[in-house]
Amino acid sequence: MNVDDEVFFVSCAPPECKKWMSKLSNHTKLCGLNIPGSHDCAAINKTARGTWDRHEHTITEQLELGLRLFDLRIAFVPTKAASSMTKQFCFMTTHGTGKQYQSLISLMDEFKQYLLATPSEFIVVNFQVDDGDIHDTQAISELTMLLDEFKEYYYYIPTGATNLPTESLKVGDLRGKMVLLSRIITVTDSNFGFPLEEWVTHQNCEYLLANSTKAMGAISFYVQDKFKFDISDRPVSNIELKDAY
Repeated sequence: MNVDDEVFFVSCAPPECKKWMSKLSNHTKLCGLNIPGSHDCAAINKTARGTWDRHEHTITEQLELGLRLFDLRIAFVPTKAASSMTKQFCFMTTHGTGKQYQSLISLMDEFKQYLLATPSEFIVVNFQVDDGDIHDTQAISELTMLLDEFKEYYYYIPTGATNLPTESLKVGDLRGKMVLLSRIITVTDSNFGFPLEEWVTHQNCEYLLANSTKAMGAISFYVQDKFKFDISDRPVSNIELKDAY
């Protein structure tokens, strides 16, 4: 991370977490922030924690607690379309293929309403399809239309900027917006955000999206996410089992 030795820390009590970014200068670089995030953010169950559940707080409650980066998993759910002219899919949030949660449109609306209420903040959203065929052009087309409904709240690289280094992005440019990151490898529409398709197959990788065809400019990301494990990674022979009684 190249932050010119500038790393920013913000301390806030719970009530202030709702708008902690208001304490940041507009000139603060995005790459100088350590942003608190939520893994499988929509896997919410407020009553009883099941196998697939990860949170007991709603998306709005997570935002109020100060989280600003959201790992969002999507499921394509076929509908009983009356004709080829009607929508053939609805889009739900999910965790793997095990369980579906709230609709994607309602979750995106929570993001929108929060930004309208607290315009000092911005939200980073990482999209991934956990349950669905990403090569289904009809599903991708309908998903694009759904996301288009919120496009005025997305951050876009300024028109004419063909090479905007990640370290150039500043808080003042992002306030009141969603910064989208896309791990959907078949999507070319810029409304899906900065393309991070290599994250899908690589574990720890660094790559430059030069001459991007996705209209988001040339952005470099360094991803550290070890999500594939082999049994050899776990030294079972070194584990000492003891009688619990």
